[in-house]
Amino acid sequence: MARIAFILELDSTYYTALSVSRNYPKGTISVIKVSNYEEGISVAKKMVAQGTQILISRAGYISKLRSTNISVPVVEIPFSISNLLCELVQAQKTYGLVGLAGTKSLLDAASEVKCVLNSDIKYYEVNSVEDYEAAAIKAHSDGVRILVGGYDETRFARQEGLERIILETSADEILIALREAQIIIDQIDAKNKQNEELNTIFNIINEGLIMFDPAGNITLMNQLASSLFNEEKFLTSSDNSMTFPWVEQVITSMKKDEAMLNVLQEYKNTKYISSIYPVRYGEKISGAVMKLQRIQDIQGIEQSIRNQLFKHGLIASHTFADIIGNSAILKKSIMMARRYSGVDSTVLITGESGTGKELFAQSIHNCSLRINGPFVAVNCAAIPPTLLESELFGYKEGAFTGARKNGKTGLFELAHNGTIFLDEIGEIDMSIQARLLRVLEEKRIMRLGDDKIIPVNVRIIAATNKNLHEMVKNGQFREDFFYRLNVLAIELPPLRKRKEDLELLIHHFLKKECTKLKRPPIHIKPEGMKILINYDWPGNIRELANIIERLVVISLKKDVDAKIVREAMGIALSNQEAPQPLSHSFTDSKEKLLEHEEQSIIKKVLEDCGGNKSEAASRLGISRPTLYQKLKKHNINI
Repeated sequence: MARIAFILELDSTYYTALSVSRNYPKGTISVIKVSNYEEGISVAKKMVAQGTQILISRAGYISKLRSTNISVPVVEIPFSISNLLCELVQAQKTYGLVGLAGTKSLLDAASEVKCVLNSDIKYYEVNSVEDYEAAAIKAHSDGVRILVGGYDETRFARQEGLERIILETSADEILIALREAQIIIDQIDAKNKQNEELNTIFNIINEGLIMFDPAGNITLMNQLASSLFNEEKFLTSSDNSMTFPWVEQVITSMKKDEAMLNVLQEYKNTKYISSIYPVRYGEKISGAVMKLQRIQDIQGIEQSIRNQLFKHGLIASHTFADIIGNSAILKKSIMMARRYSGVDSTVLITGESGTGKELFAQSIHNCSLRINGPFVAVNCAAIPPTLLESELFGYKEGAFTGARKNGKTGLFELAHNGTIFLDEIGEIDMSIQARLLRVLEEKRIMRLGDDKIIPVNVRIIAATNKNLHEMVKNGQFREDFFYRLNVLAIELPPLRKRKEDLELLIHHFLKKECTKLKRPPIHIKPEGMKILINYDWPGNIRELANIIERLVVISLKKDVDAKIVREAMGIALSNQEAPQPLSHSFTDSKEKLLEHEEQSIIKKVLEDCGGNKSEAASRLGISRPTLYQKLKKHNINI
């Protein structure tokens, strides 16, 4: 269907419009000739129903079409001033006093050229059929001999004994009307496009949106809101059972002109979070908008985000509440860590393998202002030195053979606005230490193969089980880098120095493993508990957790005796034997004794594992790199 339609009665105007329309794309303009107003109105309504967006006609039909509340814009064909002037001058020469009948727009145009005419003109504004006859009667009584105007405006002139000049429609006037119609169509298209864009946004947003009028009636719902309520047709009238459940809150929000944010709601056993915002137009409240989500949807989104973050290792899952123990030495470490959480300075965590350095690092992150940022953990010992640099800083496409096509984002970039945890920091090469020193000092990185500087806002927490002081003295660790790392220091105590926490930890790991393996609770008999407590735990908490896991797996009874404990620990002791707690103070002789004890245990576990170092490391509760370090330290060759 044509977007523009002419409704015309006069033959000459019809043929002129038809001729002009042929210069436009086929099907875009319809030119329709009618015989009278009634037919014109009927045709206009039919065209609009079929999709016509603009109607064009002469003044007489314009007033009739507008009076019937046609739902589309109606454009009037204007009269050309030059054509009007020519007709008025000719009429004055022939008849003297001239009358001009037409709409206000025609009379305004005539007044602009009044100065070039020789005598006065009588003006008669007409807007309806009744006005046409009245204008002719008045013109006759005014002594007018000829009436100038459109076909409809002058149709009663002869009846009153007057001559008439019908203003013919020119092609230029048709073109002016078409240009105005096109401007309106462009505006309609722009508005429709904007409405479609807003409608798309309205419907793709992941929250239900409901619009209300000032009385609290629903005027619009997006698709999600409709689906949440199974497309129920809510009304707010008091005699209707389908009243929207929270309409009173909506009305209250509008009356107070105050938003109601994050309100917990319930409807048909489903819980929602809703917010209501009054909408102001000028000085008045014109309505309100409510956004709402089901609690289960919010939880689903949160879980999805957490799953993705866990998948990429960018989240800290532990807090200080997860650190188990009541010993004074542990509480001191926790106190210092909590204090360090409040600042952004670099933290160096030292302690033996298995003492919980990453647990402390995650807890510091989750207690800091960076809690909502990423937590990136890097085991520097597990990544070959040749790859560590590219992992930390990323690389540009083509930086080296085998580089990804689009390059790679480094771990420092992934940790932006969060925390990066560099575990086993003592294992990294001197060259990488130099690059890390620059990051600490300048808070900027550069990808491999690139010359672009990338600012990073990252807090560094480092950890090691090595003596970095000694490594600095031996030239194995950069002194300047050490001092930049060692701004805030925490030393975690080994398990042998916090024996009072052992029973608490044992019960914790028993409960955890029984739950994981869906086993009933297990109780360790006093003689078995004595063996566990008296043992010195060279692998610390990691070793303890592994042994308890093994104990839960191999025990078939609810009550665990000393034999099962020894089996789980991999120690062949008689029922009467149990390792005695060391009574030495921590002097050099004690250290030697501990080293000898550690050497014996490692040899024994290796023998029991048939020389399998991976299994031995697992039994000891330490990593393979740590086991290799200890083998080298004790000169063990198996």
